Amino acid sequence: MQCDAQKIGKYKYKLIVSMGNDGTGHYPRKTKRVDDIRNKGQLEEAKAKFIYELTNGLIDNRENMLFSELVNDWWQKHTSHLSPRTQEGYESNLRLRILPTFSKLRIGKIKKYHMLDFFDKLQQKNCEFAGRSYNLSAKTIDNHKIVLNSIFSYAVEREYIRESPMKGVKTPSVGKKHVEIYEKTDLAKLFHALREEPLFWQSLILFAIATSTREGEIAGLEWDSLHLEADSASAKIKQAIIRVKGKGIQLKSTKSGHERSEVLPNFVIPYLKQLCVERKKEQLLCAETWTKEWNGKPCSFVFSPDGGFGKPIRPESIGQWWRRFLKRKGLKHIKFHSLRHTSISLLIDEKVPMKDISERAGHTSGIGITMDLYGHLLIDSDRRAAMALDKAFNEISNK
Repeated sequence: MQCDAQKIGKYKYKLIVSMGNDGTGHYPRKTKRVDDIRNKGQLEEAKAKFIYELTNGLIDNRENMLFSELVNDWWQKHTSHLSPRTQEGYESNLRLRILPTFSKLRIGKIKKYHMLDFFDKLQQKNCEFAGRSYNLSAKTIDNHKIVLNSIFSYAVEREYIRESPMKGVKTPSVGKKHVEIYEKTDLAKLFHALREEPLFWQSLILFAIATSTREGEIAGLEWDSLHLEADSASAKIKQAIIRVKGKGIQLKSTKSGHERSEVLPNFVIPYLKQLCVERKKEQLLCAETWTKEWNGKPCSFVFSPDGGFGKPIRPESIGQWWRRFLKRKGLKHIKFHSLRHTSISLLIDEKVPMKDISERAGHTSGIGITMDLYGHLLIDSDRRAAMALDKAFNEISNK
């Protein structure tokens, strides 16, 4: 590192140090004014001191931090509280597109136009990053915005930069999520087709419809969370299983982070009771090979697959079986997760209050998220109610 001096007045100098290439072909400089320099010795001493201050961080030089260094700093301090699934999404967007674009830029040199160019590129068909092409949905593009907003907000908060280059950057609007459901005629076909399937899958599918639980919550359900007495049958949903990159399947709390208890409808109870009987028989046959601990604690998973020796089912294998089953039976294709939407739509049809539906679904943000997702179904239900009143009125008038 070299320091040059430019005389700007009697006994006054401007010290100048080049910080090297900032990754954009520019060479940023740091300057400092020094006064009362009366001889060459004092000037050399001032120059040496300035270099020492810059080298040892005594002068704030963090705006010259590389973007890749900022990301490492942000990741260590900011992401530990995020769920493994969210961390995976952040890591993927960073690795595939964000870091290849910005990693070598100095954060103080990243401007709003860089961000605008980046998001314009993301919206192009077959946009290329690091030799790979992508066609990204509005939701995926918005996820990049979330990551970059978080990174630069962190930089502003830490006073690395004065203002985020993401300020005012807009991305394509993400339309309201459309939920697929099975109508009652579809459900009738499903229930008929399920009769020919193993008890394990009958129980799992009916439990999903009965409780509107997610795949991971189903996989993480244990027998001590089930109470199967007819008058007080319930399921406590308190954990889920997810696959974590590099670590395999792991137990975690529910998506909301809160436990919830759901009363079980009668139609699913006999299936669960019979499944319990079969699992106890299988456990006796397997003896010591049966899995009694998972993640260092005792376990007894309800939906341990046939021949799984008590191990939990992989959440993604539920969806895999479901797709093959629908194709094999010629049934209407919806995602397995849409059984959750189907369950909630049935509750709406039966005029269950939205507050109760929201609690059963585990929407901790309250009734608002439930209305956002299912409000259109409520309108359809209300229209059917109005039609029913019309029918009743006409019958009365005809009499």
